[in-house]
Amino acid sequence: MKAFKPLFYYLILTSFSLCGAKINQAYEALEIYDYFKAKKLFYEVLKKQPKAAAAYGLATIFNRGDNPFSNPDSAAKYITRAGNFFKTVPIKESYNGFIIDSNHILKLADSIAKKLLKQAFSMNSVEALESFLISNPFSSEGLKQQALLKRDQLIYTSNQYYNNSDSTLSVMLQFPQSRLYPELQTLYNKQLFEEQTALKFAQAYIDFIKDYPTNKFVGKAQDELFNLYLKNSDVQGLEFFVHNYPKSRSYNEAWKLLYAL
Repeated sequence: MKAFKPLFYYLILTSFSLCGAKINQAYEALEIYDYFKAKKLFYEVLKKQPKAAAAYGLATIFNRGDNPFSNPDSAAKYITRAGNFFKTVPIKESYNGFIIDSNHILKLADSIAKKLLKQAFSMNSVEALESFLISNPFSSEGLKQQALLKRDQLIYTSNQYYNNSDSTLSVMLQFPQSRLYPELQTLYNKQLFEEQTALKFAQAYIDFIKDYPTNKFVGKAQDELFNLYLKNSDVQGLEFFVHNYPKSRSYNEAWKLLYAL
C-alpha cells in the first residue's frame, strides 16, 4: 500500500498543474475575445475541480454582451459558484490581467445583479423578485434592499386586491420579515373587523370584541355598538355597554345617555 502513495500524490499534483495550465490558456483566449475556446477550457477545469477562477471566467463570458453566450442568468449562476469556491479556498489569483479575489468577485456579481434586477422590475412580479434574491447572494446590500422593497410593495398591493383576512394572513406567514409587515398586520385587523361585523348587528360587534380582544379595531367596534344603542335609544343595551366596556371611548357618552333615558 505504501508504494502507491507517491504515485497517488503525483497524480493529484499533476491534475492541479494541468488545471492551472488550462485556466491560464482560457484567460489568454478570453483576453483576445476567443470566447469559444475560453468557455470550453473553463468548463473542462470545473469538471475536475471547484476552481473559483474557472467559474469567474465563465461568469465573465456570460455577462458580456459581445458574444453568442451572453446570458445574465448563467452569469449569476457561475459568479455565485465562484464566490462559494473562493470562500472555501480564499486564494487570490491573477491571469493575463484578470484578478480573482473577493473584491473582483463582488464587483462582477454586482454588475450581473444590476441587469437581473432591471429584468425583475420589468416583470413586476413577486416571483421574479424572489428569484432575483435567491440567485444573487453576492450582490450588494443596496440592490438586495431595492428588490426587497419592490417585492414587499407588490405583496401589499396584490393582497389588497383579494381583500380578505385569509389571504393577508397567508402572506404574513409567508413573509414574516417583510418591511411592510406592520401595514399587513393593520390590513389584516381591518379585514377581520369588516368580515365579522358585515351585518352590522349589535351581537356581531359584541362577538367581535369578545373573540378578538387584541384587534386594533376593537375600539371601532365599541363605537359602532354604542351608535346602534344611541340610534335605537336602547336602555338595556346601554346598560350592558357601560358594565362591559368601561375603557371604551364612548363610555362617558353612554352613561350620560343612559341617565337621560
